[in-house]
Amino acid sequence: MLRCKSVFALLAVVIAALMLGACAGDIATPVPVTPLASAERAKLKISDITAQAKPGVVMTSFELTRIVERVRAEIGAQFPTVLVDASTAPSGGTCKMQILFSQYDRGNSFARFMIAGAGQIHIDADVLLIDA
Repeated sequence: MLRCKSVFALLAVVIAALMLGACAGDIATPVPVTPLASAERAKLKISDITAQAKPGVVMTSFELTRIVERVRAEIGAQFPTVLVDASTAPSGGTCKMQILFSQYDRGNSFARFMIAGAGQIHIDADVLLIDA
């Protein structure tokens, strides 16, 4: 009887591990529509970053602000010379980044708290660089 219980417990653990392993996905890498040439990349200066949701996409202003700040922090950490202040930037040499969200799924915060990889947030967006 004890052996039967341990076999069922082991089987339950294996099934749970397989189910949880199937939940975790990978992070999609960005796909540039028109990649910048190295000379353009060296001259790139971003003076402003804004975000908005396309019609039908439900996002709060807090979520938009949080994502803009996260993008600003990532760009500042990886490319410290790219972000410039709009008031001190030379005219004609800067661009603005606009993020247009076409899909936003908040995921499940309780599932993220309980198990890493569960309850993931799903985001689809277009990022535009516009001449200032």
